[in-house]
Amino acid sequence: MNLLYLDMAQQKPVKSHIVPKAYLNNFTKSNGKLFKLRTDLQKRPRPTEVHPSGICYQKGFYQFNDANPIQGYTINETNILEDYGFLYENKLGKLIERLTTSTDPLPIEVAEEFALMLFDIKARNQYMRQHSFSKQNIHTVINDLLVEHHQRRQELEPILQAKGSTFERLVELTEGLRHDWTKDDAAIKELHNRSLLENKINPSQTRQLVFNKMARGNWTILKTTLNHQFITSDNPGYCQDSNNMIHNTRFIGQVGFLFPLTPYHLLIIVMEGNQLGPLPLQKVVSYKYAEVNWVRGINQTTWQMATKEVYAAHENPLLQTWASLHSSLII
Repeated sequence: MNLLYLDMAQQKPVKSHIVPKAYLNNFTKSNGKLFKLRTDLQKRPRPTEVHPSGICYQKGFYQFNDANPIQGYTINETNILEDYGFLYENKLGKLIERLTTSTDPLPIEVAEEFALMLFDIKARNQYMRQHSFSKQNIHTVINDLLVEHHQRRQELEPILQAKGSTFERLVELTEGLRHDWTKDDAAIKELHNRSLLENKINPSQTRQLVFNKMARGNWTILKTTLNHQFITSDNPGYCQDSNNMIHNTRFIGQVGFLFPLTPYHLLIIVMEGNQLGPLPLQKVVSYKYAEVNWVRGINQTTWQMATKEVYAAHENPLLQTWASLHSSLII
């Protein structure tokens, strides 16, 4: 499934946020506002009431510097991601409403589409750019690639020679990637945006397997009450593996993917190993009430996985989560 809808007749999102406004709207009150709180505050904080349009947006965050970001593709406008790459936001709110207000099974294509949306929200996030595309991580990737080259040297040399190249030239080109990708923040931005565009134009087999695994997994909506609400953040959702280790995104082996949908609903997708095969015709979603300690633990992890800020429909969930994480600081 391709998330890059190039039908220009479709309505563009009002503004493409690092976290979609169509998602954040689910955490607003009747006045259209929500509360935000920075996660680095040590003294007892006071949440600020804001409108979703005023948060999680950085002008030009998804804009390319080059009209040829991917080999073999030329784009007509450098802002193609922001203008046309996130048109699924127009459906996002209605799909969340459907999941949280109806217990009817979903057509599997709708479940798969929603899984792609949640994955893309993770992939486009600032947290992903700061961590997965950090200079340190890029150095690790290049180092691993060089090790692989040397391990396969005997296999690669005749292939390179047939193409009029050498193993030394391959190493030189690989080191060149290290320089190009880490020379400045603009290069890292371009690399991140390139991966987003490429995933929409031609998703890799690995990505397709992840989408399939998410759609195939066991879906449960955890419900809660006014007194114990879920919070969200500027990097919503996280993965928890079979050893209870927390990851921003990790879909290897048995893993759970948790994503807050509203103050009263959170989606958990539990995925087994790498199961393959045809998808069922329908996605049955189960619904259950969350225990208070579940809500507390999930909110604590949501806080810890945030880039800078957390959000909620009311002040209390933010203050309760802050207090549970800073109990030794309370006077």
